[in-house]
This record gives sequence, structure tokens and C-alpha cells, in this order.
Amino acid sequence: DQPDRGFYTFEENNFDTSSNYIIITDELQADDLDVRRMAAFATAGNNIFISAYALPQKLQDTLGIQLQNSLDLLPSDSAGYMTNFADPKIRTKEGYRFRHESLSFQIENAGRHKVNHLADDSSESSSIVMRDRIVLGKDAKENANFVKIPFGKGAFFIHTFPLAFTNYNMLKKDHNEYVSKCLSFLPNRRTHWDEYYKPFSTMKADSPLRFILSVPSYSWAYYIALFALAIYMLFASKRTQRIIPILTPPANLSLEFTRTIGSLYYQQRDHRDIAVKKMIYLLEKLRQYYFLQTADTSEAFRTKLAYRSNVNMDTINEVFNIYDRDIRRVRFIDERTLISFNTALEKFYSESGLINK
Repeated sequence: DQPDRGFYTFEENNFDTSSNYIIITDELQADDLDVRRMAAFATAGNNIFISAYALPQKLQDTLGIQLQNSLDLLPSDSAGYMTNFADPKIRTKEGYRFRHESLSFQIENAGRHKVNHLADDSSESSSIVMRDRIVLGKDAKENANFVKIPFGKGAFFIHTFPLAFTNYNMLKKDHNEYVSKCLSFLPNRRTHWDEYYKPFSTMKADSPLRFILSVPSYSWAYYIALFALAIYMLFASKRTQRIIPILTPPANLSLEFTRTIGSLYYQQRDHRDIAVKKMIYLLEKLRQYYFLQTADTSEAFRTKLAYRSNVNMDTINEVFNIYDRDIRRVRFIDERTLISFNTALEKFYSESGLINK
């Protein structure tokens, strides 16, 4: 699983005696309480794998080691950082080279026997006799950079080159083999993969508000201030009347549009085009409101129309007769024919009630 809380909170709710806990970060930022929980967690029989450039001083003192910057110990002709394993069974002849030009650390006191004391008076304090450490990896100058430190019934695995575990390096050459061998020292058991101590982790809040909320007196003052601000805004909004803006009603441009279209047709003098469009509009109305098929406007169609629209048959015949006789079969019509056709249409609309629809 992936813990998203600090080690103290996680270990308190997930105490185990046979698991692995993996932390990979640039700098392990853990307080003294977290370190004490780590020690108790390892003492109970768990393994903690940490790959980081820097460790809390409390943890270094607990483990009896010291991380030392070894950048000046890199070979002068090296194109990067060279590392290898100490065990001849998994050690390679060429080693593993990483193109890395910045930080590199060695572990001092990596192979020494040490008696360590957890120095405080809590129930977790005890004298832990740590067995001989095992150096698992070294750099090009034979400085320890990967070590196993038995601790109680469990162990700490300290690794000082976390960039080896990045996605970028995992895709290079045989780097994935190096990572696989590093993790193979952990036994096959339940494993916790840390997400809390990652650099730039969104799970950690570093804002001033975190400090304010962590102190009870400050947090109460903060909540009271928020409550007072809400009360002030509530009463201030009731006492202050907003200015009502003057809204200009939208202009009715339909009449102007109609005049423009009318002027266009008047200048063109295309009376037949106007009549044809009026007939198309009428037929659409008949299909929409009376559900009639308008492809054939013969006598049967007109009879159905008169029945459904309650319009006099003479009015209907006048509309369709003018259109069939004087408009549809000719290319041009005069103004008098258009006026006659329009008069017949208006009479039909008036009798049928479609004039307002």
C-alpha cells in the first residue's frame, strides 16, 4: 500500500511485525517522534529501506552512522557516478554508471559494531544492541553507499543515491537491474511504499496556516476571526444597498429588418419571386397546422383544406387559381397580379385564423 501520512501516524494505525517500508526521497524530513517510531517499527521485526541524500540527525545518531558528502572523492575522469555491490555473487565487473554530476554521499561507520541508546524516558526507550552492519554497496572509491543495519528483530537499509530510482534512470542501460538488486535484499513480505516524504509532495502542507492550526490557542483565534468576519459581512450587506443599474431595453430591429428586405425587393421589382415565397410560406403553414400533403393541390386537397380550416371554398380556390394561372407558369408578373394574390392570401389567413400564428 501507499501511506499518505507521516510515519508516526501510519505506524500507530498499521503496526506490523513482518513488513517492509520503502522511503525514496532527496532529503528525509522526519522529526524526532517519527524517528522513534521508525526505531520501534524495526525493533519489532520490520525492515525499513531508505534511499536519500540526507537523513535527520536523530536517525543518524540512532543508527550510529554519519552521511558524508563524497563529491570530491569521485574520479576526476568520471563521466558520472559509479556504484557497485559488495557481494561478489551480484557484483558486476564494470559496475553501474550514472550520468550524475551533483551530490553523492558515503556512509561513515558503515561496518562498525555499535551499541546505541534511544535517549529519552518514554516507554519505547530501550538499549538496542545492533549486530555487525553489512555493507551492500560501494562507490568507485570503495566508500560505502548502501548498508544494512540490523536493528532489534528487523533492519534498516540505508542507500545514499536516490536518483537511481527515478523513472529517467530506470530507462537507461542496466540501471533497472541495479534497482532490482537493491530491492532484492528486502524479504518477500507485505511492503509499504511511502508517498508522504516525497519531495514536493502535495500531502504535506508547508503554509503558515499549518502552524496556526497546529497550536490550539492560535487555531481558536483563527476560527473566531473567521466567524467575526462572516458576521460582519452578513450585517454589512444588509445595511448597504447596492445601486440599481439602468438597463436599456433591447432595440426591436424586426421592423427595420422588414423595411430593409422590402426596399430590396422593391428596387429589384421581382414580383414573381415575392409571390412564390408567399406560396411556400402558406404551404408550410398548411403542413404544420393541418397536417396536409401539399405536393398535389388538386380538388381533393382543397376539399380537405376547407374541411379542416373552416374556410370558404371560394376563398381557397381564389388563392390557388391565381397562383396556378397567373404566377407558376410565367417568368414575370406585374404589380397588379401580386396585389391580387396577396389580397386572396390575407383573406384566407383571416378566415382560417392563421394570421396570428
